[in-house]
Amino acid sequence: MCSDTVREANTKRSKEIWCGNEQNPCKMFVKGLLSKEELVGCYKEDRIKNGTPGFCNEVKVLLEWRVGAGSNTRKGAKQGTRRAFPGAKPDDLCVLTTRDPFHSAEEDRYIFGAFIIEKVEDGNEFSEGYLYGNPKLAISFNSLEAHQLQYYKYKHWEEGKKLVWGTGLQRILSDEEALKMLNAFIEVKESPEGKETAKRMKEHFLKYHPIEVNC
Repeated sequence: MCSDTVREANTKRSKEIWCGNEQNPCKMFVKGLLSKEELVGCYKEDRIKNGTPGFCNEVKVLLEWRVGAGSNTRKGAKQGTRRAFPGAKPDDLCVLTTRDPFHSAEEDRYIFGAFIIEKVEDGNEFSEGYLYGNPKLAISFNSLEAHQLQYYKYKHWEEGKKLVWGTGLQRILSDEEALKMLNAFIEVKESPEGKETAKRMKEHFLKYHPIEVNC
């Protein structure tokens, strides 16, 4: 579950459709329409199975290793339509990024987790696409580790072009960028177990992405 600070930032300032939806329990809690106990109770419900709106993917992403592609923008012909993950395939690397609420810029975006994709579920007009991770090839980072993994140290961005994330939840990584990130995971992880997991992820990635780069 998000912290109160992050919840307030997302429901008041986020560009994501569900975060700002008036029916979102997080939004209702911030507006004083739900108690904390009622909010926790809502989180425990499996509302996705019966077809009603579920909570954001971020709530359980480090437990279930599953991410959704989200919905399109609030306005225009595609308003509310579901997104997919074009080009994603099993054995690719998926990285999870964020930035601190309120007082951070896009260039401060960092990586807080990652996994090797095990399954890709295509979306349609009614259901967003999903990526499912292999729990044995998945890793999360504590705050100190994560803040060392600045996303734009590894993701190429055209010099002079303004950094804008927008409402899209996904970006495509080149194999070289992914490998640089995997190397950084090994370096930054403090625990022996974490380093071993990062090494296994790199070995698995290279098995299916035989690239030759100086990293």
